[in-house]
Amino acid sequence: MSAIRCLAVRLAVLCLLQGMCGLATAQNAALCPAGLVSNLVATEISSAQFSLEWDPPVNSSCLDGYNVCYVVSGQEVCEITTRTSWTSNATLEPCTVVSAVVAAVDVNGTHSPDSSVTFRTAPEVVGNLQVSNQSSTSVLLTWNPSPSSCADHYSVSVCTVEYSWLSDCQDQPSLYNLSLDDSQLLLETLRPCEVNLITLATVGSGEVRAVDSVTLTLTATTEDLLPVQDLKVGYADSDQFTLNWNPPEASACVTGYRVCFQSDPEDEVCSYSPYSMWLSPKDTLGQCTNYTVNVAATEGNITYSAGSTISFHTGPPGVSNLAFSDVTPRSARLTWDVPKGDTECADQIEVSWCAVEYDYIDMCQYTTVNLTLETTGYTITNLKPCMYSRVVVRTTGQDDGQSIRNTTLIRTGLDGEEWRMCQFGSVRNLKVSLTGHVFFLFFDFPEDSTLCVDYFVGCYWETDGGEEDQTCARSPNRDYWVSWNYPVESCTNYTAQLYAVSFDNATSESAYVTFLSGEPSVVGDSSDRQGLASLMLGRYLGNSGCTRRGVRIHTGVTTYTSREVMSPHVSSRPHALSQYLRQHIFRADSATSLSVTNNTATSVDLSWNVSSRNSHCVLYYKVQWYQLDDQSNAGADNVSTSLSGYTITGLDVCTQYNVFIISMTGTEATLGVGGTFPFYTGNNVSAVHDLTITRAGDNSLRFTYVVSEDNPCVVTYTACYSVAGSAEQTCSNHDGTGVKSVTLSGLEACTEYNITVGPRGDFHRQWFPGTNTSITGSTSGCVEEGSYISHLLSWFN
Repeated sequence: MSAIRCLAVRLAVLCLLQGMCGLATAQNAALCPAGLVSNLVATEISSAQFSLEWDPPVNSSCLDGYNVCYVVSGQEVCEITTRTSWTSNATLEPCTVVSAVVAAVDVNGTHSPDSSVTFRTAPEVVGNLQVSNQSSTSVLLTWNPSPSSCADHYSVSVCTVEYSWLSDCQDQPSLYNLSLDDSQLLLETLRPCEVNLITLATVGSGEVRAVDSVTLTLTATTEDLLPVQDLKVGYADSDQFTLNWNPPEASACVTGYRVCFQSDPEDEVCSYSPYSMWLSPKDTLGQCTNYTVNVAATEGNITYSAGSTISFHTGPPGVSNLAFSDVTPRSARLTWDVPKGDTECADQIEVSWCAVEYDYIDMCQYTTVNLTLETTGYTITNLKPCMYSRVVVRTTGQDDGQSIRNTTLIRTGLDGEEWRMCQFGSVRNLKVSLTGHVFFLFFDFPEDSTLCVDYFVGCYWETDGGEEDQTCARSPNRDYWVSWNYPVESCTNYTAQLYAVSFDNATSESAYVTFLSGEPSVVGDSSDRQGLASLMLGRYLGNSGCTRRGVRIHTGVTTYTSREVMSPHVSSRPHALSQYLRQHIFRADSATSLSVTNNTATSVDLSWNVSSRNSHCVLYYKVQWYQLDDQSNAGADNVSTSLSGYTITGLDVCTQYNVFIISMTGTEATLGVGGTFPFYTGNNVSAVHDLTITRAGDNSLRFTYVVSEDNPCVVTYTACYSVAGSAEQTCSNHDGTGVKSVTLSGLEACTEYNITVGPRGDFHRQWFPGTNTSITGSTSGCVEEGSYISHLLSWFN
C-alpha cells in the first residue's frame, strides 16, 4: 500500500511541476514530426562573438522552437530560441574554431536531426591606431600589428560621412589591401574640410575581420580659401547699407565671412556673417562719407582668404517730424522739418506716394515730385476715397546718394454729402446658404465705397418671434460672407439683417432677407408638391434715398418676383411676407436611426426611422453609398417616404462601404443628412475551431486552433490574450490554414487568462461579427499553504 501511495505522490508532484494538471494531452507525435532546418550559416563573425541564421522546417505547423548548441575548446553550450536567428552571449577568443548545430523542436519536445556549421572567429584587431602629419589633403595612418596567428592581411577603407558620429558613407569607399608586414599608410587623396571615416580591418581566413576605425576632418590652409565673388552694395542711405556676394570657388571649407568697413584706416569696424549677405549696424555711418568694404571667407575664426574690396558713398541726412493734416477724400497736406547736419551732398527733397488697398502692402506704383531743400510741406491731390496712400519723403544727392526713408500712411474717407447720396449704402445681392447646422449670408460689397468697409455685421431671428430674440455675428475682416454655427429649426421662416461698418465706425443702412430653413417645399396649397429650389426669398432695403430692388423666388416650375408673391395678399413689409410664407410652407425632419439589418457578400439591407413630427415635409429619400477606399465606386437611388428600408445590391465582395440617407423636399432641395453607417460585405467567414490549451507553465501558456478554410475576405487570424477581468489585450497575427500552435510567454504565475482568436479583414483589420472564438486558462504555480498538494509535498519530503 505504501508503494502505491508513494507512486501517487510522485505523479502528483510531476503533474504540478510540469503545469499539465487538468489540461489536454499533447498532440500525437506521429502528427507533428520534427523537420530539419535548412541554410544554416554563421554571420557577423568577430574575434569575440558570432551569429547564426537559418530557414525553418518545411512543415512547421507543430514547431515549438529551436535548440542551438556550439562547441568551443571541447565544451558544449546550448540555448533555446523561437526565432530563426541567434547571437552568442559568451565572449570567445580570437582565431577560435567553433562548431555549431541547430535542431528544430516540436510541441511534443521531439528534436529533429542536427544541422551544423563550422567556422573560425576573426583575428584580433590592430593596436594603437593613430593619425599624424595632417595637411589639407593627406594624413599618415599608423598602427601596431595584430598578434593573431590566423591573420591573413589588412584592409583599409576611406570614405566621407556627413557627421563624425555617423558610419554611413556618402561616396564609394577607397580600398587598400596591405600585408601583415605593413604598419603605416600615407593617404594623399583626401579633400579638405570633409569628414573622413578611415576603417582598418584585420582580415582572417574566410574573410572574417576585426575592425578598428578613426574619424577626422582635415583643416584647410590659407591657400585653400579663395576670395568671394561678385561683391556688391545692395542698398545704401545715410544710416545703413547692405552687401551681397557669392561664395568663393571650392567653398566646402567656408564656415562664414569677415566683413570690415572703414572711412579711413584708423576707423575700421569688423563683423562676422554666416551667410553671403550682410546688413550694417545702425548709427555707425557718417553722412556724405566715402567708405571701403572688405569681405573675406573664413574657416572657423582663424583662417582668412584674400579679401574682396568695394567702395561706396553714404547719403545725406533726411527730413524729420513727418506729419499729415487736412485729409479729404481726395487730398492730404504733408509737412516736415528740413534736413539737419552735413547736407554737403544733398541736392533736393523727393516726395513719393501710391495708393494701396491694405496697410500691409509695400509694392505699388509711386508718383514722385522733387522739391528744393528749403521746402517744408506739400499737398498731395488726386487721391482715391477710402484708400490707403503710402507716402515716402527722403533727401537725395550726388552719385544716387539718399537719406533714410521717412514713411507714413494716409487713409481717405467719404464726406457727409457722399454718405447721404448712398455711395456708402446697403450691401447688394444678399443670399442665404444653409449646410447642416452652418448658416451663411453671402453678399456683394456696396457700390463705390468698397474700400471704406472695415467689416460687416449680420443678425438673424425667427420671423414670428421678432427682432428682440436675435443672434448676430461679425464677418472676418472684409470677407464676402457671415456665418453662424448654430442649429436652426427645419422648415422655419427666418429674417436676416446685414449692414456694413466703415473704418471710422460709420454704419450703412441694413439689408434684409427672409428665408426658409431646410429648403421650402411648396408655395400654394397642401396638394402642390413642386417645392422651392433656392433660398433667395426676401427683399433688399437701402436708406430712404436709395432704390429698392425686387427679389426673385424660384419654384420648381415658375419664377415670381417679390411683388407678385406678396400682392395682393401681403404688403411690402417683411413681417407680412413671413406671415404669408408661414401659412403655406411645411416643416420637415430628417431620417434617423439608420442601421444595417443584414449584409451578404454583395448586398446590404438598410433600415431607418422617421419622426412623426413634420414627416409630411419630406417628398422622398435619397439613398447614397460609396466604397470607403475608392469614392468613385458609388451609387444612389430615390426611395418613397412610405418605405423605411432599402436593399443595396451589386456590391463588391469583402469591401468597406459608407451609406447615408438624405431627406429631400424637392427635386433639388436637400433637407439634410439623416444618418451615416459604415458596413462591410462578407463571404460567409467562419470561425476557427478546436481552440484548446495544450500546456500550462508558471509563466507560459500554449494553445492550438485549426483554420479549415481559405477565405478571400480574411487577411489574417488574430489571437489576443488578456488577464481575466482586464480590458488590456496583447495580440499577434497568424496566416494560412491548418493547425496553429501559439506559445504565450512572460505571463504571471497562477493567473487566469482569456484568449480570443478570430479572422480579420483587409480594412483596418476589422473583426467579422460572430466569428470570434474564446477560451480561458490559468498558468501553474498555485501551491497554497494548507492545500492537499501542499500536504502531499510535505509528507513526501
